Amino acid sequence: MELIIPLIQFGIFIIALVAAIYVWEGIRDRRKEYSRNTNPSHNSAFLDGTKIVTDFSEKTATPEKYPYSSRASILTPNEHNFFNSVQPLVAPHWHLFTKVRMEDIIEVNSGLEKKEAYGYRSRIKSRHIDFVICDRDTLEILMCIELDDRSHNTKKAKEADAFKDKALKDAGVTLIRIPASSAYSDTYIKGYIFEDVVNLDELADVSAPVSESITASITEDPHARWRPPPS
Repeated sequence: MELIIPLIQFGIFIIALVAAIYVWEGIRDRRKEYSRNTNPSHNSAFLDGTKIVTDFSEKTATPEKYPYSSRASILTPNEHNFFNSVQPLVAPHWHLFTKVRMEDIIEVNSGLEKKEAYGYRSRIKSRHIDFVICDRDTLEILMCIELDDRSHNTKKAKEADAFKDKALKDAGVTLIRIPASSAYSDTYIKGYIFEDVVNLDELADVSAPVSESITASITEDPHARWRPPPS
């Protein structure tokens, strides 16, 4: 009898140990699954509760047709109206670009620690600027323009706008913000972008040599030719 009791106790201990290991394995598997589903570093995403593989480097079946469709335009209606209003005013001496990544406008300074530099880069590589005016010949960045509609009134949007404003200012890049509208008159555009800095009638003379253009004659500082809208 004295031998049976220790055997029973040992058996109970073994059963409890096996049960504990089983429970721990289950918890660990669930943690791994949760990490895969929530951590963006893993190669998957969720849309409406359905797991979607986002890294096709894994051995996954290629769909017969990818679920993408062409957009009707790269610009919203308001952006398109603004583009059509500004383009004739900046030609032929400047180029007007749209949807330019911030990382193509500014870059992280050298000399930072790798982790710090990556953090600053991550803040600009996925953001874009609505419009960028560049010199025709050198493609030097002269001005960045953001159209602000109602979507910019949210707290999150205001924080993003404040970051753009400071990042571009600290990098020495001019940025102005123009209230979005369904239509833009020449006077409206001139008041915001040029504000009597230059005689815009010169732009109408497309035969004028570039060397005599207002690009070269305003000032030695290429950014001083632009002024923000009057307060």
